[in-house]
Amino acid sequence: MKKNNWSKWKDSNITDEQWIQLREEPCIDNYLDISDEEFRVLSLEELKEEEHQLELLKEYLYDLGVRQLPTDLTLDEIKEKWKAAFCGNMSKKEMKKIHIDRYLWHLFSYEKVTDILLNDEAKRQFECADKSDIYIFNQHDGPVCRISVPSTLQCYMLRLLYFEDYYFVDANFTWTFVLPHDYDILWYSLR
Repeated sequence: MKKNNWSKWKDSNITDEQWIQLREEPCIDNYLDISDEEFRVLSLEELKEEEHQLELLKEYLYDLGVRQLPTDLTLDEIKEKWKAAFCGNMSKKEMKKIHIDRYLWHLFSYEKVTDILLNDEAKRQFECADKSDIYIFNQHDGPVCRISVPSTLQCYMLRLLYFEDYYFVDANFTWTFVLPHDYDILWYSLR
């Protein structure tokens, strides 16, 4: 994405389709005309800008009323709880066959769960769900966060998370919302 478009992630007037187009913009107009050293400098500037935008996202979410709650769950523990809640009666062999340990969202893409909402319906359900005590995690790294989210939070406000796979689940593991890295499909499922 071009640097001058970074701030548009929190613009509610930009549709998701426009956001995806912005995200897919090359950061550099012509990669062939720059040296390796210039590319490293540009990549470093891009990384600094991304870190700056993540700080702005934290401030933005805090201003919206998102608050962190205490948790002692590890990433491995929450993934196991998620699988226990949403994989139902699938055997370990079935889970291995769909590579659930690679991506939890394979549960949906391999159509092992039929009671799901997709895309706009998934967004609407997530936006209407009680998010006063939820967990958010990335399957592969990072901390498990337990947060309280105001009901006013809309999906477009999470656009900077679209670069990774994020899983949202209520504290009782009765629903989950999956925000995958490529944002081509969203899933919402009730247990």
